[in-house]
Amino acid sequence: MALTAMARLGLANEAGVFSFRECRHGVMAFLRTDETIGRALDVHGEFAESGNRILAALLAPGDTAVDVGANVGTVALALAAVVGPTGQVIAFEPQRLVFQALCANLTVNGLSHVLALRAAVGRASGEARIPLVDPTIAQNFGGVCVTQDPAGDRVPLVALDSLNLPACAVLKTDAEGMDFDVLLGAAATIDRTRPAVYFEGRGDASSAISFLLERRYRCYWHFASFAAPDSFRPGSDVLDLSGDINVLALPLESPVRVALPVVSAADADWHRDYARFLAEWESARSDSRGVQVGLTDEEFHRMNDERLRREEYVRRLVE
Repeated sequence: MALTAMARLGLANEAGVFSFRECRHGVMAFLRTDETIGRALDVHGEFAESGNRILAALLAPGDTAVDVGANVGTVALALAAVVGPTGQVIAFEPQRLVFQALCANLTVNGLSHVLALRAAVGRASGEARIPLVDPTIAQNFGGVCVTQDPAGDRVPLVALDSLNLPACAVLKTDAEGMDFDVLLGAAATIDRTRPAVYFEGRGDASSAISFLLERRYRCYWHFASFAAPDSFRPGSDVLDLSGDINVLALPLESPVRVALPVVSAADADWHRDYARFLAEWESARSDSRGVQVGLTDEEFHRMNDERLRREEYVRRLVE
């Protein structure tokens, strides 16, 4: 019988505060008390995979992608597989133990073309403080925010413009309330390289959307379920009704057309835009100009036909 990847690597399922599991994009380590990303990797072997599919469709071998708030690498590993060894993924994660898991995941999967940096990202380079969290207490480690508490863990604060990247095809940021600051610190990079930008659609999203609209971007909503019926390890779980609303922004000059609801205004209610999109789905699908990425037929029909289920996870997201 063929050995599993974990068996070949000689990895146990548990190692101190960390767990290891075989997942969609390789063997992954995570904090075993993480109630969101860790829970999804443990039960389903992936996390918010529909977002990864969208970003992967916007990349090609040799491209550069930036992952701000990389956590344990659920996005970085997926993008690294697309850009390949001739490309590069730059992954930022400020939390020490989460960063250790990220580096372990890059190592056991042989990803030498991912540059992992233990740093926060913002509008200007400097220093930031990250709360010290107890890894033995169950919580959402992905929800940790930069703090002003002097007792916090000191980490570098990086403005992406300081990297002077010659090219960037995708910029993903999940910086827990600092996404607008991330974009402000990347203004010159965005103007010069014109990447696709993907960020969380909550908090100060309206400022980030306005920022990108002013730079001749078009914006779309994307609701990313944390778990899906076609996950790496399908199964029923509390995460089945959880997810996050995100924004995908594409330069106006991009030929890509996406099957996602358009952000109607910087301060738009995403629920209304999504409802309008679903109601007009057939006409939206008839527009075949350019390259389409976004909801697969299976995802759409699941959302459209299971109306009560959709309303339930939207209601839970809002509460």
